[in-house]
Amino acid sequence: TTTPTGTVTLSGGGYSASQQLSSGAYSFTIPANSLSAGTDTLTVTYSGDSNYASESTSKSLTVNVMTPTVAVSAPSSGNVANSLSVSITVTGPTGSTAVPSGTVSLSGGGYTSGATQLTVGSSSATATITIPANSLTAGSDKLTVTYSGDSNYASGTGTATVTITQSTTLTPTVKVTPSPSSVETGQSLNVTVAVSGTGATPTGTVTLTSGSTSLGSGTLSSGSITITVAANKLGVGTDTLTASYGGDSNYATGTGTATVTVTQSTYTLTPSPASGTVSPGSSTSFTITGSSTTNYTGTVTLNSNCTVSTTLTSYSYAPSCSVSPTTIVFSGGTVTSATAPTVTVSTTQSSSELVYPKMPGKGRGWTGAGGGAVLAFLVFLGIPSRRRSWRQMLGVLVLMAVLGGLAACGGGGGGTTGTSGTTAGTYTITVTGTGNDVDSTVETSSTFTLTVN
Repeated sequence: TTTPTGTVTLSGGGYSASQQLSSGAYSFTIPANSLSAGTDTLTVTYSGDSNYASESTSKSLTVNVMTPTVAVSAPSSGNVANSLSVSITVTGPTGSTAVPSGTVSLSGGGYTSGATQLTVGSSSATATITIPANSLTAGSDKLTVTYSGDSNYASGTGTATVTITQSTTLTPTVKVTPSPSSVETGQSLNVTVAVSGTGATPTGTVTLTSGSTSLGSGTLSSGSITITVAANKLGVGTDTLTASYGGDSNYATGTGTATVTVTQSTYTLTPSPASGTVSPGSSTSFTITGSSTTNYTGTVTLNSNCTVSTTLTSYSYAPSCSVSPTTIVFSGGTVTSATAPTVTVSTTQSSSELVYPKMPGKGRGWTGAGGGAVLAFLVFLGIPSRRRSWRQMLGVLVLMAVLGGLAACGGGGGGTTGTSGTTAGTYTITVTGTGNDVDSTVETSSTFTLTVN
């Protein structure tokens, strides 16, 4: 058996090298920073010789990235009105020959920088980031430097703390943007308030008003806030929105304004059905449906008594009506009340009554004959008892009855009288509704036509 001769080649992970066998063997040393981080497959290939055929074999190898050290150097104190330089050094672990590369960025105290390229030296990488004047918030600011990492090193961070003082108070700019710029009274409105300045991003609170009406408030986030103004908060016409900024450690208070056009939301009341026919003494009903195409929000109160009108020149016993329930509730133009109002219209039926005949004097019927009957009775009583007999008494009673009947006949005949009921014709039933939103004087009516046969 002979010893193999020839060459072997090692490749993989971004590295490749070939060497001549010595006594049938060779040991490869892969230099630092030659393999890629991750899982690398290393393959050894034997070229073969006159006695041996070529052959290859592979093996997987995990290459780990290293953890860098990010050192941040900054002055212990500074002033808002002055710029501030921060020095950054990124190094690898002891014994590593790979120097970190890549970028670093800085954030903190209300400031965020862009990415800055590291300068790679023989043993470390460095960078300097200058924070512009009026970029940091007064107080104790923690500055954080973030290293991006590279093929050999993972990302990493480093921090430093600096105390910033405020020598002057900055003037903020307050911008107010309503969206949309024109709304209905029943429509909500989003108002964005942005506060900016020459220094750090403003913080603090904002209050939004229109005249003496408070529309909302909130805390700034990244220098802005959006406040939603509820429906029916703004008056009809051109409203001025005023945003009041409360200030912070860097900025004084400030205000900004904008205008918005507000038009009155309206609603419609529709009868269903629109007309009806009845006979005197009968009743009918219809419902009232509310609708709005202008975002009406609020309650409409209906007049429970209705109004009845007609073109008849003469009529009696006009129809009467009642409404239940008497309210319709809207939200954003949509009716939210569960029950639609029902209007019940009633008419009067004709009637008659028996009328007793009248007698001359103060009474009628028996009372009218009362004077003569009493007189006859008194005369009868004046007759001595010995001269009266039961026949005579009976005769007197019969006489009184006859006198009463004659008196009744003599006073005129009896008869009937009464009402003719609701006069036949066409009547208009009007139900009026009054809203309770911004302009509560707005009224809308619904009319129903009633025909009485």
